[in-house]
Amino acid sequence: ISRANLNLEFCREFALTCGTDCTLGGGTPSAFAFYLLIFLSRTRERTLTSPGPVQNAAVSSEMFKSIALSALLALGTSQLPQGVNAAAALTKSISDNDTTTTYTSLDPQEYALDLSYIINGEKTNAVPCDNDSPDAACMTTLQADVDSVIINYAPKPEYEANSTSTVRLQMCYSTPNTADRPWRKYNDVISKNKQCPLDIATNLPPSGEYTYFLPNYIPSATYFIQAIEICEDGTYCAYGNSTYFTVNMIDDVLPWMQAVSGVLAAIGPLGLIGFFIVEMKLKKKA
Repeated sequence: ISRANLNLEFCREFALTCGTDCTLGGGTPSAFAFYLLIFLSRTRERTLTSPGPVQNAAVSSEMFKSIALSALLALGTSQLPQGVNAAAALTKSISDNDTTTTYTSLDPQEYALDLSYIINGEKTNAVPCDNDSPDAACMTTLQADVDSVIINYAPKPEYEANSTSTVRLQMCYSTPNTADRPWRKYNDVISKNKQCPLDIATNLPPSGEYTYFLPNYIPSATYFIQAIEICEDGTYCAYGNSTYFTVNMIDDVLPWMQAVSGVLAAIGPLGLIGFFIVEMKLKKKA
């Protein structure tokens, strides 16, 4: 995957997760504002690496900062493409009291998870897929904003869960979908693990069934479900991972956004060069 696409992917997920922490003028920053910033950053990179007098890093840097700030201020009050609820869904919804327990210390996995799906309104018991490749023959592909995941979770027979414990279900990216993406990086410390950014449900009983409708802002990727048992004192007691499935996200990039991006991509470098020429002439007159 190209660096430009990675930047855009990070930008989109950041726009979906920042929520009220990133508000300007009382609103939620729009994804378009971040698309614009990514475009400007890529333009600046090309400018700084191209031969000729436009290599003046200080001038380009100041231009980039001013244009980026203007973009955020101008678009800060607009809404995300699919609504502000994305912020609550793609970030940790609870604070971790246990900041030290690791997955390694809880191995082997003591929870079993069995997945079935509701696809186009019909329940199906798909063959479990242990292969995290999206092209695997066993992979079930789901559509965001249409399909659901039915999660049956329970302690394994050899493990007895505490009756006062609760369970948290969270959605995790498969390992291939974390490559070259530090914002999805795996960490053995459970509370610091960015591979599992989405809390599906919390305070569930030690065993049971939960149906999760896939919202329209879930990024396209291969996922697995993780169950974490939380003891009465707030520490992590046990965990378990499910098999894999793939989600396709609805394309919510509107045609006018694509058109504006194309125009900016065409005139952006010329604008930067023009700013540089004007500033150089002003310096000569002074």
